[in-house]
Amino acid sequence: VPSHDTPTTAGEDCHVFEGVVDTTSGPNPISHAFNHGVRKLKMFTLESGRKIGLTDEHPVEQWCVGRKDTYFEQASNLVVGDYFISQRSNVWGSSDMKESEAEFLGRMVGDGSYNLYDDSRGNREPYHKMYLSCSWEEKDECVDLLERASINYTLDETQGRHCRFWINAIDKKGRRMDSEFWGFNQRYGEWNDHTQGKKYIPASAYSLSYESMKAFLRGYHDADGRSSTSDGLSKVTLDCCHEHIIDTIQQFLFAVGIPCKKHYSLKHRKADEELGFFGTYNDHWSLAVPSEYFTLFNSLGVS
Repeated sequence: VPSHDTPTTAGEDCHVFEGVVDTTSGPNPISHAFNHGVRKLKMFTLESGRKIGLTDEHPVEQWCVGRKDTYFEQASNLVVGDYFISQRSNVWGSSDMKESEAEFLGRMVGDGSYNLYDDSRGNREPYHKMYLSCSWEEKDECVDLLERASINYTLDETQGRHCRFWINAIDKKGRRMDSEFWGFNQRYGEWNDHTQGKKYIPASAYSLSYESMKAFLRGYHDADGRSSTSDGLSKVTLDCCHEHIIDTIQQFLFAVGIPCKKHYSLKHRKADEELGFFGTYNDHWSLAVPSEYFTLFNSLGVS
């Protein structure tokens, strides 16, 4: 299971576990587990920008021009120009999270703030400060989503160009928003000047069912995605200022059968000007969906 502790640099140590599970009838418990100890991890970057970390002896399914069938090669023997076979996932989690709840989770990753610890004051005292922001044009859309997901909220209409929904600690079903069901943990560290601390995708997103995963991606797109048409050409992109989040969103899209390519740029944000920072540019990553996958992408229910 990916996490923010997973090494992302070639040569870093990684604790390797191997699990055996019968997936012929869907998700099942692991029947056997093997601890391979600490191994060196080799990081491969694909043309799409997707990164895959493997140990040297890991078998990789490959394809090359002139061969009808695929074959396996150890990761240690791969060279620049080789192909990876990346298949759409056919095994999904068994989470009981509803589609509307998963959609809320995706929207929160994009346009939400969920700081559950008061790190700004130099201590680790838990407190609950969670909100979802949107433009005024999206207000009714967010109200509908929060109601469908049974989220308790307070509407704040004093935030200028943004509408803010303060999320209560307990939802309408009596579940704590930072519980195991929702998967919210500490998300933000201290602010460095105007630079936001790290933000992570909640753990519960990794155990979603296929339909709920599509709903999660729909919510994220509604927050940080764009679908547009200009001069007869369509364009679908998803954006983020956190590379580790865009990497996971790319994995999720691959899992539902939608390949996409990652791009990097420096971007100036209007929000920085509101905080008094002018002429500043921040790291920015985006995912571009190829035009031949627009129909499949639209099947997520994006607007």
